[in-house]
Amino acid sequence: MREGRALDWHGVSYDEIGWPPGLHRVLLKRYGARGTTFPVLLDGKTVVQGSSAIIDWAESEVQDGVRSLNPRSANDFVEAHEIEGRADEVIGIHARRLAYAELLQATLSLPSRRFFSGHRFNMIDLAA
Repeated sequence: MREGRALDWHGVSYDEIGWPPGLHRVLLKRYGARGTTFPVLLDGKTVVQGSSAIIDWAESEVQDGVRSLNPRSANDFVEAHEIEGRADEVIGIHARRLAYAELLQATLSLPSRRFFSGHRFNMIDLAA
């Protein structure tokens, strides 16, 4: 939750809300989000998606010339975001696969389990 630490660092107050998988897609669309990924910051007029974007948003809102979490030089800033993007691509998909594998295993190992919708397991069952 580095975006939360960034908001804390800059003194931006916020409430953290957890949305269940599957249902988050409907809720994000309702708030005008373009994608379906977390984290999301909703400030009443703006939808900011992704840790980097939230950190950048906090930096631009506070505009503190002394305290910054981003590199100062333009080249370093671009390089930091490129490294982060590569890490998201390489690590992110494996983290999601692990989470879904664990959730599916826990859900499917319950023999008397009734599914939330119908007679088959689907995405809404992850949230139930």
